[in-house]
Amino acid sequence: MKKIVILAIIALLSFGHTINGQVKKFGKVAKEELESKVDKEFGGANAVVLFKKRRSYYNYSGDDGFSLTTEVHERIKLYNKEAFDYATKKLRYYIAGSKDEKITIKATTYNLEGGKVVKTKLKKKNIFDKEENKFWSSKSFTMPNLKEGCIVEWKYTIESPHYTSLNDIVFQYNIPIKYIDAKISIPEYFMYNATASKYYMIKVRKEKKNRSISYVYREKDTYGSETKYNRTLEMTENIYMVNLTNVKALKEEPYVNNINNYRGKVEFELTGIKYPNSSYKSYSTDWNSVTKTIYQSSNFGGELKKSNYFKKDLAKIIKETKSKDEKIMTIFSFVKNKIKWNGYYDYYTHNGVRKAYKDGVGNVAEINLILVAMLREAGIDTSPVLVSTRSHGVPIFPTRDGFNYVIAGVELLNELILLDATEPYSLPNVLPKRVLNCKEELLENRVHQHL
Repeated sequence: MKKIVILAIIALLSFGHTINGQVKKFGKVAKEELESKVDKEFGGANAVVLFKKRRSYYNYSGDDGFSLTTEVHERIKLYNKEAFDYATKKLRYYIAGSKDEKITIKATTYNLEGGKVVKTKLKKKNIFDKEENKFWSSKSFTMPNLKEGCIVEWKYTIESPHYTSLNDIVFQYNIPIKYIDAKISIPEYFMYNATASKYYMIKVRKEKKNRSISYVYREKDTYGSETKYNRTLEMTENIYMVNLTNVKALKEEPYVNNINNYRGKVEFELTGIKYPNSSYKSYSTDWNSVTKTIYQSSNFGGELKKSNYFKKDLAKIIKETKSKDEKIMTIFSFVKNKIKWNGYYDYYTHNGVRKAYKDGVGNVAEINLILVAMLREAGIDTSPVLVSTRSHGVPIFPTRDGFNYVIAGVELLNELILLDATEPYSLPNVLPKRVLNCKEELLENRVHQHL
């Protein structure tokens, strides 16, 4: 019996060593990996993620308080030209607020030439920075020197002052993943719920660990002289871990509106914050609270209060109309023809409704909030309706991030008529395909919230 126990322990240790050994140092690619013509477990795959390692953890500064750092190291084998799309990466980062998020990137392509491993590094000039709107920017790149059988590898770090927003752990791609290792370390002051996708059930391991953070505290006296003190923050961290091997690819299937709704992932919901010697602040909420918060924003509710910029035009176009139906269709057609959609989703305005109206171009929020405001001014009972598009997915808990789109909802004879003026040929209650995201019974409950 003792021999059996000892052998079992040795087997477990060997397995652990094998798994941990899959994550290698950046730049250390084995010749055997490049020589591989087909994957043993996923023979028909065009590409395979050899491994992905993620670490998210918090730091503390006496000047700035907490910050969140996320490090990702990923290596992908590209077996043929059909896989080259997986050599392009786009990283979005938040730019609103007092401080922007910072991203550092290094990446390399590996090829086997003349029996030797040849490295081609990604140059900084080939990393493109684009401001998408006043809230978000992105860095994107395509790996150099792509050839069939090559391996691409990147490692990036995102440092964020917005420490209450944790990205999901996504552990299922459109290509197989050989090994994924993720660890999220959260100070005891931040309470999160970690929820795994119900379509790919996994066990999220959790443990607690003590941690000390040294920082400098600055104090000024009444004369303006500054004194520095070395301090240490002692705390307990809640650590969430996901380790998986040989995760199959998520494949597109007929009659599925958004395959991302079924993708394997772990989502993090902030439920509350409790600092030492401070009262507990709850972040748990419901959909009504979420919509109320959005409505109170100057980039949403504040824009609906503006009307001087369109009053003269409105008076002209509805002068000959007699019924509410005529007014609705006249205003709807006017907005569709007056303002062209620039392709950006959002429920917040980016440049404001006045500018969008004047320039004749705007994002989803600018166009449809103008529509709502004009209908209201004409005496039509109209409200904005928040939406999550197909590409955005269906949120599993109440959060402002659950929405990315807004349309108009007209209440007429106890019926809610939905309007989207971003498309020139759209009709009442005939919405663009991108907006049709979930089952009809969810329309006014979770994904679409009528304000």
